[in-house]
Amino acid sequence: DLVLTADADFRLGGSGSDLFRVFVVPTKLTENKWVIGYDVKPGNPRVVHHTLHYFDTTGAARELEAKQRAKDDGKILLDGGPGYTVGMGVGFVPPANKPNETPQFGGIGGWAPGQLPQFVPQGAGWLLPKGSDFLIQTHYHRNGQFATDRTQVGLYFAKGPVEQPWQTLIINGLKQWEKIPAGKADFGTGGAIYLHTDAVLHNVLPHMHLLGKSVRVSMTPPGGTPVVLLEIPAWDYRWQETYWFKEPIAAKAGTKLEVRAVFDNSAANPNNPTRPPRDVAYGEETTDEMLFVFLGATSTASPWKPIKTYAYAPDAAAAPIKGELTPLLKEMVGTWDTNTELKVGGRAVNLKGQDVVESAFNGTFLRSLATSAADDRGIIELITYDPAAKRYR
Repeated sequence: DLVLTADADFRLGGSGSDLFRVFVVPTKLTENKWVIGYDVKPGNPRVVHHTLHYFDTTGAARELEAKQRAKDDGKILLDGGPGYTVGMGVGFVPPANKPNETPQFGGIGGWAPGQLPQFVPQGAGWLLPKGSDFLIQTHYHRNGQFATDRTQVGLYFAKGPVEQPWQTLIINGLKQWEKIPAGKADFGTGGAIYLHTDAVLHNVLPHMHLLGKSVRVSMTPPGGTPVVLLEIPAWDYRWQETYWFKEPIAAKAGTKLEVRAVFDNSAANPNNPTRPPRDVAYGEETTDEMLFVFLGATSTASPWKPIKTYAYAPDAAAAPIKGELTPLLKEMVGTWDTNTELKVGGRAVNLKGQDVVESAFNGTFLRSLATSAADDRGIIELITYDPAAKRYR
């Protein structure tokens, strides 16, 4: 029903680190639409690592693209063309969506090599507000040669009512502080979340990079035994698929969803991008690693409700701390370069440093370790949202 693409080719240089570019495409929709499926055609499959899709009605992405164009000043550059370059995400913190109001920002799926067109079950969909911009966040992995790309995203709109917004549950298995040791052929790790509301599970998509060896996703009902939802004994980075369950799975609150994976960082791994192997940490680039599981889900409630997940089971004994991480706080997780300006004797002094932000205390707090040239011992902060007091602490 609608094909979205940038207004010109993007030019990618052959050398350098991976590049993340956000393309801002006006939808020109005069009414809200429900998206029930999408297809992605990368303009240059040799360099497109993956895409993530969002809508934005705030104009923030459009402003960032205008600043990028002004910075480029009309020059024909390598790593130039439409869109704007980001370190991760979309380059800005989206506003929190308010209950009973049309959201200003949201996600509409993504693509990785091997993905087929994705359609959700009847009665479900992604909301695409009128007048919104469609953002195609594209991860480019260079192959040593100059390349051009103009990726297309095709959307299919609902012809009937949609009662259940499509929701995505995320399991993170590789922590920001973990490293896969050089030479180790069977490094195992994993993670888990617990449902705090009932949900219906429809599909599962695991994601790793080149060192991935095997991955297993399992589900443990409250008081029950584990059931394997998906197992890939020989991971292939070049062919990542969304696996749909033959029948939707009704999962009760208290259900544990878990991922376990093995990475091969040895010289015997033909996909290892580094010779000789080096310690590999969590990161966005193809030569880094990650372990995520994305589960497509819908609410069991009518009208629908957001599906809540936490790193702990939904009982009081497991969660003595009453804080919680809001979407705003979750956006802060990662390793950030910082630049602090101080006034010393009437002159400005800039101190470059680093801020490592991670989830702590069963996912109820953020723990931030900030270091700088002035104090390499670091400053530790704990941050959470107190729902009882309705304020951040």
